[in-house]
Amino acid sequence: VSPAESITSHQLLNSLDILPYIVAYTETLLTLGPARITITIIAGVIFVAAIAIFAIAAQQTLLIGVHRAAKRKKHLSFKKLISELKHLHVMRIFSVNAFIYIGSVILVAPGTLTLSLLLGNTTSLNFLSYMAVYAITLPFLFAINILGMFMLIHVIRKDEGIITAFHRSMESIKK
Repeated sequence: VSPAESITSHQLLNSLDILPYIVAYTETLLTLGPARITITIIAGVIFVAAIAIFAIAAQQTLLIGVHRAAKRKKHLSFKKLISELKHLHVMRIFSVNAFIYIGSVILVAPGTLTLSLLLGNTTSLNFLSYMAVYAITLPFLFAINILGMFMLIHVIRKDEGIITAFHRSMESIKK
């Protein structure tokens, strides 16, 4: 392991197997005309949006199914479960997921930065600092994920807004 400042572009290209393919695809894409580039970008955005909506619908369906199982209702077929999706809470669920991911990144980034600055030195003091960073960061990451799960439940099952779901989730965690 070497410090980050000594890594060359050649080492970076050799360390990631998929990177040469990405570079070749980008170079090929740039040789196309502006119309094809625009169409490719629009198709990519539509594809990513469709995957995101599918993932959010799956998340909502899972929470509805778990809720039904917890209430011990009769066996719910997949068709009935899908029909229970009266409307997708796309923006609300997306917002809660964004809250979870952005909060996690905000917590992990300073820890990662701290660890990368200490990467070149290998002493027992650095090991203690690694453990301190993880000991501080991990409980907060768990708390953010738990809060996000409660928010998802409030948004889907109780049809609440984001702010109300956040406050109710905080109340649930404090109990």
